[in-house]
Amino acid sequence: MNINDICSSCENKLKPKVLQSAAGYYIGTFCSEHGPYARWSGDYYRSIQETQTALETLNFTLHSYLEDKLNQTPLQNYTVVSGLSILTGKRNAMLIPLTLGQIERYDSTSDFSLISLLNSDQREFMRCGITPKEWDDKVESIISH
Repeated sequence: MNINDICSSCENKLKPKVLQSAAGYYIGTFCSEHGPYARWSGDYYRSIQETQTALETLNFTLHSYLEDKLNQTPLQNYTVVSGLSILTGKRNAMLIPLTLGQIERYDSTSDFSLISLLNSDQREFMRCGITPKEWDDKVESIISH
């Protein structure tokens, strides 16, 4: 992902990475001089590996901070898509590797060749607004009962 934060205090360039807080692991940026800078993922994860995979595949729900940043400075060939989860009713946003024009073409014509460019989690999100984390949490709640 070719997007970074710039620390407003020292102007260091900050790359996204796996970070940890009391709530769990998340994707964010950290300044070596000033500490945690911004949370990029909307969800917290249970493990470093799960979080690293989400970062490497760009398959994570966007925190409102990153969603706003990407809407101001879009990435080439990616679009921030938001949707209402039919599972939880929560508004989610995900970075989808399609241009806005491709998404509009799919919406107006159901051009299924575009959907083949997405992985299963991205397709699920495009259809019903459900994130991988929401599915994992739902399955875990069913198993634990």
